[in-house]
Amino acid sequence: MRSYTLRLFATLMKTVWNKVKTSTRQGLYIRNANKLNSGRYTCIVENPLETVTGSAQLTIISTPGEVSGVYGEDSTITTTSIRLRWLAPPDNGSPVTKYDIQAFSNLDPEWKTVASDIPDATANVDAELFKAAIVTGLLPDNNYNFRLIAYNALGNGPASLQSASYRTLSSPPTKAPTGVGGGGGTVGVLSIIWQPLHPSEHGGRGIGYIVYWRKKSDSDVRWFKLTNKRSPDKYQSLVIS
Repeated sequence: MRSYTLRLFATLMKTVWNKVKTSTRQGLYIRNANKLNSGRYTCIVENPLETVTGSAQLTIISTPGEVSGVYGEDSTITTTSIRLRWLAPPDNGSPVTKYDIQAFSNLDPEWKTVASDIPDATANVDAELFKAAIVTGLLPDNNYNFRLIAYNALGNGPASLQSASYRTLSSPPTKAPTGVGGGGGTVGVLSIIWQPLHPSEHGGRGIGYIVYWRKKSDSDVRWFKLTNKRSPDKYQSLVIS
């Protein structure tokens, strides 16, 4: 336990302390206090006749420290999920209550929260030293990096360093193209257009599109099929003649 002795010298107030004075009390406070300032403080008041002392224990609490050791378990990777592990941060005097997990991918390079409000109690692994959680809702065939943020009663700590990159397994596309329409052709020719999937939604290599069509009046007729294996960046069209 640290112990400190304070004497009311002006030189002390210029460096570490600020003076507080109101109509009912006066004293000193520490500027930019941190955990290292915790300890037992003794204030000494002296005059030629006597010396009076008073002591108090000071404990500094703050938001959590930085989460460390973030990594993914390769054996748990699926098309849409992965299990992450990390080391609990210093709680700085107030127990960690929850975590947020953020991620970015090679095809969407902006940090986004992919799991939030993970209770500290449910993340305990290995005698509370390691924590773990399964992240779901990822996109197939994307390379992801992860980082964590810890919270306690005072707020959130800093984001951890990012993890290594982990690639989810590939799968068929899980989203259909949007903006499907037609028109704009000449006599006997119809253009079919649609908005292609974002690269992060391809689910794997070799994206292509199959267009099924039939006349509106032929509701009982089988669908005709056209195949296009290009992957454009803008609206795409196929011509039926």
